[in-house]
Amino acid sequence: MTTNGKHRKDDDVPGASVLDSPGADELRAELLVSAPSRWDRASAWGLSLVVVGGCCYFLTLAGSASWHSYALAAFLVAVYVLGFRTEFPAATGAFVATEPVMVAMVFALPWGWAPSIVLIGVLIGSHTSEDLRFPIHSYLLRIGNAIHCLGPVAVLTFFGTRNDTTAPLAILVLALVAQIVVDGGTALVRGAVQGVPPRQMARPLLWTFSVDALLAPIGFCIVATAQDRPWAYLLLATPIVLIRLMQADREAHRKQAEQIRTAYTEVREQAQLDPLTGLHNRRAWDEAVTIAAVDVSRPERRSAIIIVADVDHLKLTNDTLGHDAGDVLIQEIGHVLTDIAPSDAMVARLGGDEFGVLFTVSTGYLLPDFAVTARALMERATLRVGHPVSASLGVAVCPPGGSVEDAVRRADHSAAVDKAARRVNRMTSGR
Repeated sequence: MTTNGKHRKDDDVPGASVLDSPGADELRAELLVSAPSRWDRASAWGLSLVVVGGCCYFLTLAGSASWHSYALAAFLVAVYVLGFRTEFPAATGAFVATEPVMVAMVFALPWGWAPSIVLIGVLIGSHTSEDLRFPIHSYLLRIGNAIHCLGPVAVLTFFGTRNDTTAPLAILVLALVAQIVVDGGTALVRGAVQGVPPRQMARPLLWTFSVDALLAPIGFCIVATAQDRPWAYLLLATPIVLIRLMQADREAHRKQAEQIRTAYTEVREQAQLDPLTGLHNRRAWDEAVTIAAVDVSRPERRSAIIIVADVDHLKLTNDTLGHDAGDVLIQEIGHVLTDIAPSDAMVARLGGDEFGVLFTVSTGYLLPDFAVTARALMERATLRVGHPVSASLGVAVCPPGGSVEDAVRRADHSAAVDKAARRVNRMTSGR
């Protein structure tokens, strides 16, 4: 069985994949704590009554049993619970190997015991420590999960073969089909009361029944062998142990893949950072320009804002005060641009003395006077570090559908114009 088939219809999110559906645990928790509807409660009561009634009826068919039967029943319950709690994630659910154990319960125990023993195994295996707001409803649903055993037991009883391993193949196949029909019908009923369309449930149910059909012969062959070799019942644990090994291997590969992805992300981030300022570098800037070009071309009609800054007097600062002072100058300009830019903006050092700021805005954005704010911050930085901190600034706007690269060039040209204008002003004021 699988967890979309683990015959846990109360926990299912049919059609969702354990691997590719986000928040599977959250969805399951939401189902567990959400208030059940009237039809949901009615179906839970109905299924649980059918299961309990079926167990009681088949128990009336049971005769006396030896202590060997009780010991075997305890062993099968333990293996069933272990299998129920051993899951292997797959694309359509989580694979578990309880089907061979259920087959063994049907054919190896005194006739009529199987439904009750399966019910015990399901109740123990599905028990969790979760704090449920509706424990009675959840308990009824767990009882209903054992209904899949009633179908094959009813077929074998009807044909009078009971736990005869020499029964004709056609009857055995019909018993398996009865399990699938009962289980599928139950899933469709539960899906209907939860508002899940049958089409959405088709894929996980097909996966469940395919796995059950493949595992059932294994359990039958083990029971047939164990009539002469009782130790063969131990083989029922083999698929479960195999799943545990596969699960451990899968988890090891997942952790290794996560470590590789984390290392790659860290290396990629480091490759896109400027070591001196901690800002992004030219490579990251080029990627941001490409992304912004896509944004402004979309129907949402977003605009891109570009600010280019060219540090003033960097060479002079390096020659007169030393490269440490020049590094401080570069870092302070980076701080200023980070302060004036929105939190989601790309702030990058494009070259030795050139910086860029890029971000997109929606229609109606009021463009602030970045230059005035930046100048005030540069003056404060000058007082703090003890030598001039200044840069030429250029701002350009790329309208929706425009060219971001052209806007970058216009911002760069504006920065050059600003540098020239301020140089003229300094020369004029110095006369």
